[in-house]
Formats: sequence, structure tokens, C-alpha cells
Amino acid sequence: MRGFSGRGVRSDGFSLVELLIALAIIGAIVGVVASVYQPVVEEQRYDLLQSNLTAVRKAIFQFYNDNGRYPFFGQDLYGNDVSFFDSDRSELTRGVSINKGVYPPRPAKYLLFIPKDPTADPVKTPAEHWEPSLEGAKPVNPGDPPQQVRDIKSRTAGYTHL
Repeated sequence: MRGFSGRGVRSDGFSLVELLIALAIIGAIVGVVASVYQPVVEEQRYDLLQSNLTAVRKAIFQFYNDNGRYPFFGQDLYGNDVSFFDSDRSELTRGVSINKGVYPPRPAKYLLFIPKDPTADPVKTPAEHWEPSLEGAKPVNPGDPPQQVRDIKSRTAGYTHL
């Protein structure tokens, strides 16, 4: 603000009080915007979580219709590692193997990737995001049938009911 100070000397710039008032106004605006914006972000996370759960559940259902069983969790009948939540090794994204390490030339793929839970901590892996509902007991002996994933749920508190 240009003008004369109280002592008759010309002053260029803003006083400390003017700067504090401007910062207080900016802080108030940021506070109002954040309080309006945060519920919108949470609503979008909730909607995306529902969409991801629907996509995975549809893929599991289609897999069951095509194969007469649910996708394996851990290992398949041939001993292949088929980690359900790993997009590179899941039967939903890679298809069903026909032997140890052998997949058909054009396997049926039900998802492009296993989605992450948008409500979970972003540094966690998909296996830490989701809680699988498993069918069958955990295999104890090498000949036991592997576990199968019937459904998944979010592990984030407040969203486990979906």
C-alpha cells in the first residue's frame, strides 16, 4: 500500500497487520472449501468401492458359471501359484491353467486387473485391502483341494458391511 506513514516518510509495501488479515481471510476460505470438499471425496470413494466390489463379484459369478467352481486362493489343482489378489497370478485376470505352468493359448479372462479398495491405505497391497470369503478348509496335506474365493469384502473400518 503506497502512502505516507505516520512520520511523514513514504512507505512501500504492506504492513504486518495487513498481511495477517489477508492470511486470515485466505485461511477462512480454505477451511470452508475443505469442509465442503471432504464429504464429496468420501462419497466418491464409497461409490468407487461399491463399483469395484460389483465388478469383482460379477467376475467371480461368471467364473463359477464357466468353470463350475470358484477361483482358487493360493494354489490350483496343479500346484500353480494363483494368488487371488495379484493381477499377474489371479485366475480372474490370467485364466485357468490346464497343467503345471501351462495356460491355454486364449484363456478366458474375467478382469483386466484386481482393483484396489479406494477407502484403504494406498500403500497397502490388494491382498491387504480385501477380505476373502473362502470355501473349503485350508489345505493341510499336498493332496487336499485348494481353497476357493466365493466373495470379497473391504477390510477398511466402516465399509466392511458392503
